[in-house]
Amino acid sequence: MSKINQLDNIKTWLKKHLSELLILILGITISFLLNEWRVSLQSNQDKNYVVNSIKKDLEMDTTILGGTLMLLKMMEEASDSLLRISKPVDNPAMTAPYVHLQMNTISRPFTTSGYLQATSTGGLKLIEDKELVNDLVKLYGVVIPYVESWYDIDRKTVTNEIMPYFNKNFPYSDKFTFKDLTPAQKQKFNKALLSDDFKNMIQTNQIVKGSLRQILKQTKEEMGMILEKM
Repeated sequence: MSKINQLDNIKTWLKKHLSELLILILGITISFLLNEWRVSLQSNQDKNYVVNSIKKDLEMDTTILGGTLMLLKMMEEASDSLLRISKPVDNPAMTAPYVHLQMNTISRPFTTSGYLQATSTGGLKLIEDKELVNDLVKLYGVVIPYVESWYDIDRKTVTNEIMPYFNKNFPYSDKFTFKDLTPAQKQKFNKALLSDDFKNMIQTNQIVKGSLRQILKQTKEEMGMILEKM
């Protein structure tokens, strides 16, 4: 067969099957583009899920911190009220709210499920804003553990110092109150209330609570700034 006949046969074959080849190529191209689109869509959905999960946790934590800051302020004011007492009180029950607040600890665990899931599944890599990622890593890896260390300081101050002192030196009547104390109990109560040991203990607790309040305030502000970026 001559070369001319071979070329004619190729041309004839191409004319006959060209449309089929074009359809095949077009089909492969569309299939590839659709797959890329699905991957991109899934990636965006995964990224949105990661961001929204962390955002939900942060919104919950900032709300809780707001209430915690109010409680800490009340505790500091209660400490001030106790420290201002310079003479025996006639009605110990009036001081009960201030005294009982000294025995409260602050321990509000943070909601970290969204961030922990993102780190374990590689979800943080889907977030394109690297400044946001760095802020999240700093918050959950540095700031929150630091806050939790202060929770531990507060807990130890209350459980190791304040509560044992109260249990030993402050008399209680029925139902763990200062109501209807006997004259002897009232005298013991005032002695404990006015002692230097008690004043020093309240001042220590006030310093711890005040430091914790400032730390939590800064943490809440940092969370707020991160939320603005999300």
